[in-house]
Amino acid sequence: MAAEPLNTFIGAGVLSFKEEGELSYRDFGFVSSFTTTPAVTPKDFMQKRSGIRSIARHEVVQQDLTIAFVLNEANADNWALYFMGTQEAGSPYTTVHIMDRSQVKGALRFVGDNAFGVKCQVDIPDCSLMPGGGPDWLTDDWLGLEIHGVAFRDLTTGDFGTVLVGITEEVP
Repeated sequence: MAAEPLNTFIGAGVLSFKEEGELSYRDFGFVSSFTTTPAVTPKDFMQKRSGIRSIARHEVVQQDLTIAFVLNEANADNWALYFMGTQEAGSPYTTVHIMDRSQVKGALRFVGDNAFGVKCQVDIPDCSLMPGGGPDWLTDDWLGLEIHGVAFRDLTTGDFGTVLVGITEEVP
């Protein structure tokens, strides 16, 4: 396979979340970062048949997928996710109860909308999200609500989700 510059890209797109029990995805609005980080834990079997040990077998015994993203919109839905809280609608404001939930689970979807290069869709159908870092309430910079999470492996398929490469629009 020859090198293909059109397979490179400058990332852009929409990140959305479908909370457990909901029927549709909710667009997070402006998101300045979205990363998925696979981690693999190997286990080596060392042979000791000679004076210098060496690896005789190398197996993967654990796989993890972590998620991180930064929300830039200060709406009630994003604050509730960040603070793992529930919302109470009022007038003229909404109250977000801080950490009155122990877990936020659901599905994440990223749909690439980059101007250059191949577009991808990332679906993580089962994940748990939590706050990642505190917002600086006195910053001179734009708001950034850091969210971290873990993806769960599907016990039937054995995967953590899918990446669709070469999409032209969102694939349901």
